[in-house]
Amino acid sequence: MSHFSSRAFLTACGVLVFSASLSAVPARSAPAPDSPALAVLKQAVTAHKAVTALSATLTETSTGSPSDKSQTVSFAFQKGSGAKATIADKTGPLASIVSDGKTYTTYDLHIKQYRTQPLRTGQTAESAVLEQTQATLPQMLARPDILVKDLNAAKVHPVLSTETRGPTRIDVITIHVPFKPNDPKMVISLAIGHDDHLLRQLKEKLTMVQKGKAKTFTHTETLSDLNLAPTLTAADFAFTPPAGATAAPAEAAEPSMYDPRLKAGAQPFALTAKDLSGKPLTLDQYKGKVVLMDFWATWCGPCVGEMPNVIASYKKYHAAGFDVVGISLDQDKPSLTSFIAQNKMPWRQVFDGKGWGSAVAQQYGVHSIPFGLLLNRDGTIAAVSVRGDDLPTAIQAALAKN
Repeated sequence: MSHFSSRAFLTACGVLVFSASLSAVPARSAPAPDSPALAVLKQAVTAHKAVTALSATLTETSTGSPSDKSQTVSFAFQKGSGAKATIADKTGPLASIVSDGKTYTTYDLHIKQYRTQPLRTGQTAESAVLEQTQATLPQMLARPDILVKDLNAAKVHPVLSTETRGPTRIDVITIHVPFKPNDPKMVISLAIGHDDHLLRQLKEKLTMVQKGKAKTFTHTETLSDLNLAPTLTAADFAFTPPAGATAAPAEAAEPSMYDPRLKAGAQPFALTAKDLSGKPLTLDQYKGKVVLMDFWATWCGPCVGEMPNVIASYKKYHAAGFDVVGISLDQDKPSLTSFIAQNKMPWRQVFDGKGWGSAVAQQYGVHSIPFGLLLNRDGTIAAVSVRGDDLPTAIQAALAKN
């Protein structure tokens, strides 16, 4: 249902996440217990644990694709009382989350649907709300222990430096994630106030080689308007359904990244759309072929990272009866057509310029990309959410059926 759970620019879309990035790091010798960088992180943990109330604005920016994206998350919490957050982009508010300390409610402004759920045992209002934003810095504010926990688990060697940003001295911790020699390179940096030990910024930079050229994607989260004494009342943490809003069905209590009816052996939903050239496109046109319905966007870093795999599969299996139908969640047509031309993607693309509001994405309940739905020759679903090394394996299995 939710735009916030799909933020995988964000989320998403699958932005680079601090803890997820570090989980991929091969084991090395752990940083020394008295490492200056870890000492700063421990100070930050202590400082954030002492915070009883906070409000701030988070600006998220992702760059490196033809259509760069940015959005804001405004949030506030008061420990023991409640928390709230609003997610917006340049078009306006997208979603809101609010908790009164007993339940939390998520509201998707696009489809005007809300869902109220009880807090889990041990879950606080601030952790529930800030986790739902799917941005990394707010989650660190809610659970500051992950700052040290993830670094110790990853066993990397963070580097500490200090700089001045305006009137504020900032400690910067930089981590070079040691992938294998030919793998993508990741650099993560955290900016922390030198005097108050509060988080200010997270930067992630991923560099990979595509077609012999280095391509860089960045994701930045910056906190501003930090206030440790906001004026908050019980009314701030109460949810009143706006006019026209409806409650989500009970069976949808756990949001899915795609419609749960999409299962192997089931029929995909009837598709009536137009491709980039304006020609009608239906799945019936592909009967007799194994087809990948590829939900993606040029602004989605993981989608761009997955595209060489899709292209390679197309080249290898097209002659045997494999094809691709792209469903683009882009809003800018020139950027999309330029990307397709540069990467020599010969298959047809469905495009209506509505981004996450894409008619096909809405029809299929897609809330996270990249998302691949593989269809058998008879039109039934062969595999769901297939990508990476699983894609060629699934294609081979589907082609072998007939």
